Amino acid sequence: MRLATLSDLNEIIRIRNLHRKVLPHLRNDKIKERINDRQVIFQDGVVIIFSIADKMRKIGDDTSIYVSKGSTILHQVFKDNNVVAGGIIKQFLVSQPDDVYCSVRNDNVLAINRYEKLGLERIGHIKWKNGELDGSVYVFRKQGTLKDFLRW
Repeated sequence: MRLATLSDLNEIIRIRNLHRKVLPHLRNDKIKERINDRQVIFQDGVVIIFSIADKMRKIGDDTSIYVSKGSTILHQVFKDNNVVAGGIIKQFLVSQPDDVYCSVRNDNVLAINRYEKLGLERIGHIKWKNGELDGSVYVFRKQGTLKDFLRW
C-alpha cells in the first residue's frame, strides 16, 4: 500500500469532488493535513483516509461505541470512476495490526454493501449534524467476529 504524498493532493481532490454528495464535509485543508500526518493511502485511484486511536475513545460524539488504543479508524474511502476498490480496501483492512472501525451514513447503501461484503460487522449507531443524520458503526475484527466468539 502506498502512502499519499503532497504531490498526490490535486488528484485526490479531483477524485473527492466526484463524491461531493456524500463527502461535503471533507475539506481540502483536512486532506492535506492527513497526508502530512501519513494517514492517507492513495493507490490505483483509491483513497483511504484513516487514523490510529492514541487512546481509548468514542468513535464519534453521538454514539456509545468506543475504540481501543491502537485501533484503526477508517474516516473516508473513495475512488476514481471505473475503479474497483474492494481488493485495495481488503488489503488495507488485513494489514492493520488491530481492529478497524468506521461509521457510515445509513443512506449510503453502496458503502454499507461494500463494508458488509468485505467482512465488516455492524455494531452500533451514530448520529451526525445534531442528530439529523443517522448512521451505523462497523468493525473489521482482527480476531474474528462477535458471532465467531459466541459460538464457543
